[in-house]
Amino acid sequence: MARASSSRSLRSGNQPLVSLRHATGPLNARERRDLAFALEAAPGFVDSDTFHLTGAEHAVMDAPEPIRRPDVSWYSPYMETVSPAAIDTDTTRQDPLVLTRAQEQVIFHQYNYARLRAGQLRDKHERRALTPRQARELIRWHRIVLETREHIAEINLPLVLAMARRVRPRDAEYGDLIAEGNMALLRAIDKFDADRGFKFSTYACQAILKSFSRWGMKQSRYRDRFPARFDPTMEQSDWPDGRRVIETRESADEVRFMVLHNTADLSDLEQDVLHHRFGLGKANPGCPDGGPMTLAQVGRAVGLTKERVRQIQNRALAKLRNAVSIN
Repeated sequence: MARASSSRSLRSGNQPLVSLRHATGPLNARERRDLAFALEAAPGFVDSDTFHLTGAEHAVMDAPEPIRRPDVSWYSPYMETVSPAAIDTDTTRQDPLVLTRAQEQVIFHQYNYARLRAGQLRDKHERRALTPRQARELIRWHRIVLETREHIAEINLPLVLAMARRVRPRDAEYGDLIAEGNMALLRAIDKFDADRGFKFSTYACQAILKSFSRWGMKQSRYRDRFPARFDPTMEQSDWPDGRRVIETRESADEVRFMVLHNTADLSDLEQDVLHHRFGLGKANPGCPDGGPMTLAQVGRAVGLTKERVRQIQNRALAKLRNAVSIN
């Protein structure tokens, strides 16, 4: 079990996100949103003697050789896998990256040092509102935490598939099993202590197998309590189509929220064009049925040409795409 130090992360009830008394530059909408996420992040880190030495930040964060990120595009199809036979044993598409013990120590030290620094700033916010500079510093460390954790997870994704092939549970979809393994991998990343001299793969494989065991017992109890007979009429499922519809609706709701709350830093004109063009927020009186308007109708409403409206629309959509990709 890795030793972990806790750090409080919850904001006090009426504490402002940023102290305006020491304002050196107000935070924009994206920074305020990222700050809220950083303040609500889970506390804790795995401590190391290295973190308490003089010049620790330089020693930990300035790695001699950056560790490349593997290509994990091959991994996504496994999340849709239903049966063991669908697991592809061809490894030519994979991009294996095996770290040495020294490289693992470097990247885990970076991850936990960033968690330490973010936790210190969250603790400081408990006592006094952060200045804009401190808020931006917290945001920076929180982003390093997320990026480093994702980097470690991408390197070790093949461990989840290897353990899933070893377990092979009956009457269970492999997509669900792999999803459970992904969560176990993330928990193992949070708890691993690189200073103990063990390889992360040894620790992570045990954690994943234990998670599979607990997951299998839960599935067995559920089947025992809620037995179901085979129904041939349900053999042909529209689940994939329904899932695509749900994902499309959720994506549309996310974009609608971003436009209505202007989290993509849109100008007033860009917001007006999107509101009229796609009928967001309220009905458009300039359109016969009160719905979305054409480019020409939007142009008449805002006093611009059709071509100029199209340019503004494309610029606003590019901002939204960039904001969605960041999220």
